[in-house]
Amino acid sequence: MPKTKVRISKARGLDILHILKIGKEYHEEAKSWSIFEFDSDIAATNLAIAVEDPYQEIFIASVGKIIVGFMWCSLGNTVFSRELVGKDLFTYVKPSLRGRGVGKELALHFEDWAAVNNVKVIITGANSGIRDNSQASAMYENLGYHSFGLNFIKVL
Repeated sequence: MPKTKVRISKARGLDILHILKIGKEYHEEAKSWSIFEFDSDIAATNLAIAVEDPYQEIFIASVGKIIVGFMWCSLGNTVFSRELVGKDLFTYVKPSLRGRGVGKELALHFEDWAAVNNVKVIITGANSGIRDNSQASAMYENLGYHSFGLNFIKVL
């Protein structure tokens, strides 16, 4: 598939409503998250906190004026060290643009932000519950990431 010309930027307060809309699309597509009701008020509050928190960043991918994807990242310590770890909390790219370089551009911006913040390791995943995640896994492997365990979920 041809690469899409995409602009990556850091989300700001005015982007929250647009991110909410695409976040709802993610929630509807990711069947594993359907066990939770999508609460727009809670999501908006968490987004507002994230855009102001220096330990979180939400990168948005836009084609023209339309947001087509996002990556919500955070910085934190491991339980046994003061060194910072970068974590990908959520990544979503609209289905029509998957495989066209949007996710890669988001990941590269995350890496740049993490490096500026002296992060030693980035932990990310291909575990959204969308399809089989093989495209995302291949993208991360092509960027130099390697598998680091598995995630499990159990509904109580």
